[in-house]
Amino acid sequence: MKIARINLKDVICHPSIDELYLLSKDVDSEKIYAELSDEMLIFIQNNKPLHVIKHGKNQYYFFSNWDVLVEFKSRGLKKITAILHDKKATDEFISEWAYQSEITKWIPSLKDRPQFKYLQKLIELSPPLTQKMFKDGNTKLAVSSIQKLANLTRSQVRSKIDSKDKEGTKLEQFLRESNESKS
Repeated sequence: MKIARINLKDVICHPSIDELYLLSKDVDSEKIYAELSDEMLIFIQNNKPLHVIKHGKNQYYFFSNWDVLVEFKSRGLKKITAILHDKKATDEFISEWAYQSEITKWIPSLKDRPQFKYLQKLIELSPPLTQKMFKDGNTKLAVSSIQKLANLTRSQVRSKIDSKDKEGTKLEQFLRESNESKS
């Protein structure tokens, strides 16, 4: 591995994590960077570099720490700090790294409802090795794992899981309210 400054225009998502990258766009974590100065944004990105592997002559596939990419592009910033990994890295390695990195980022936010749902979805979609760290053999997250990670009581975890089913997405809530008003 080595650290380098690379052109942002040469960076695209690694094909093995497309689904994860698109899922991460639903969390709106990028909005927190919009209010920062260019200098602060660059400082943060330098301390949390993009993880990439080289693909072809001048192209890089990213697979971790992509939070600031949209903001860099919208501001016209041209260079980004990256950690270059070995080209021979397998898709399995890339996928494991990407999911574990994204999950690790959101564990401190487990008490926050939207991030809780996102983290739960991340773990459900993650590769088997990552899932083993969080599941108890069921298809659902082990309540005890969530309890430990978020320092929550069992009833708090249960209420978050149960309320997810009751609330649904904003679209589901809207449709439910529309149907109720027609009745």
